[in-house]
Amino acid sequence: MAIPSSSSVVNVGCIGVGSVCEIKSLPGIYKNPRVSVVALARRDEAALSDYVSRHPMVSSSTLFTGSKSGKDLISFMTKMKEEDEGGNQYIVYVATPVSTHASMAELCGENGLHCYCEKPLSLDSQSCQTLLPNFTTSNLYCAYYRRYLPKFVSIKTIGLPKIGEVTGVMVTLRQRRHKMDEDRKRHWHFDKEVSGGGLVMDLGSHVFDIVDHLLGPMLDV
Repeated sequence: MAIPSSSSVVNVGCIGVGSVCEIKSLPGIYKNPRVSVVALARRDEAALSDYVSRHPMVSSSTLFTGSKSGKDLISFMTKMKEEDEGGNQYIVYVATPVSTHASMAELCGENGLHCYCEKPLSLDSQSCQTLLPNFTTSNLYCAYYRRYLPKFVSIKTIGLPKIGEVTGVMVTLRQRRHKMDEDRKRHWHFDKEVSGGGLVMDLGSHVFDIVDHLLGPMLDV
């Protein structure tokens, strides 16, 4: 992505605004003084209003709700970009269930908007490949942020050079919040048509990314 000048603003629109935006992602974006969160989209109007009421730093954002809220936000961001004469950046953060990632990202690319998309990028590798030609004037980035956390940076820059050749990796992942129970079974993470593959796609994609980042590139999976 092109680095904006010191006087420019990074305008961000977020589609989804669910649980991933409560602590981890969107607060880290809107707390950056160079960033302006100009638009938010979520199908559930009451849920979006509740989010805004608890996050006053996005209270001035333009809100889009309903079944076409994502497309409406992209149209809004596209118009802002076309009318902007100040060289500012325009980024859409796609934080929806996986089944809609590709369609939202594709629209961003077609309209020359940068897209920061939650992982995994789509339901399968083929649909991911079809996205790339749409980003000729903008950039697409999948939200594998963990490779930039201090502990993984230390492993790559300090740890790996000291331990020699790595011939195998075994990963054990345990998280209490993903314990399978009746309530969790109803979450979209466990619906293959929506998530692409349950916990393996949701959490396993982070594992594959970290291993690839530290020891890759992977040749076969």
